[in-house]
Amino acid sequence: MVPFFTHRWVQYYPSLKINTRYNILNKDKKWIKPVDDSVIRYLYNCFQGDIRDIMNTLTNLMSRIPESFNNTLTLNDVKEKLKVIEFQKLKNQGLTEKELEVLKEILKLDKFTNASLGQVTTKSKQNINKYIRRFEDLKLIELLEKVGRNSYYTISPRLKLLKTLFK
Repeated sequence: MVPFFTHRWVQYYPSLKINTRYNILNKDKKWIKPVDDSVIRYLYNCFQGDIRDIMNTLTNLMSRIPESFNNTLTLNDVKEKLKVIEFQKLKNQGLTEKELEVLKEILKLDKFTNASLGQVTTKSKQNINKYIRRFEDLKLIELLEKVGRNSYYTISPRLKLLKTLFK
């Protein structure tokens, strides 16, 4: 396995490697940097340095930007666009609007029980149980630990980007 890049890499990589690549590809001198360096640092922190996840996210993001767009995307722009992209992925899995609302509340929590989720969402215990089963089946949440009769859940690592967008 290739080791993750260090934070130091992120500080220097955008100015050295990425900008070098931009300049090579910039034959007509009408180069516009696609994303701000702060976006690279943000994604680095979201994905704990996993370059594959960083580049996949950037590719996914840039494929949804019209070719006529001629500005560098700022971190705020990127965060809003990534929220839309990530929620669209969840909708494509068949999640309803109510399930998405509950999931948004889960994203704000580090860990939760059925009861604590019921309090934040004001949903009944039966509905919360239904949501938890559905989210477990879709691997959106996972059991963190059992303490007595309480089951503690957390968001799945595959939703780590979406979780950081809601902090």
